[in-house]
Amino acid sequence: MDIITWLIVGLVAGALASVVMSGSGFGVLGDIALGIVGAFVGSWTFGKLGLRAPFGGLAGVITVAFAGAVIVLLLLRVARRFWRVVGQLIAHSSPGCGEMRPGGSHQSEIRCPPIWRGGADAG
Repeated sequence: MDIITWLIVGLVAGALASVVMSGSGFGVLGDIALGIVGAFVGSWTFGKLGLRAPFGGLAGVITVAFAGAVIVLLLLRVARRFWRVVGQLIAHSSPGCGEMRPGGSHQSEIRCPPIWRGGADAG
């Protein structure tokens, strides 16, 4: 496969997977990267499971890359939730996080790293 074919497969598979999994894409470069990584993951997964692409030619390659991209997005979603829970556990077990130091001004508040707060900016 030449580089143009890799880019086309990556774009189509990545765009389909990102729309199916999250409702919006990651931009052209993000979708291409997702699709190319998905092609490797899908090929490896299909090989380990003894499966073959359901179609021949480019359609089969895109299908396998799409399946791999969905797997990548699922793994990223699980990892994000895991680290969010870990961050919340750390925040609740960390004494002093958010408390005031002697002096009473808001500048004397002990700051927590963003991931510890578990909010929208937690990653």
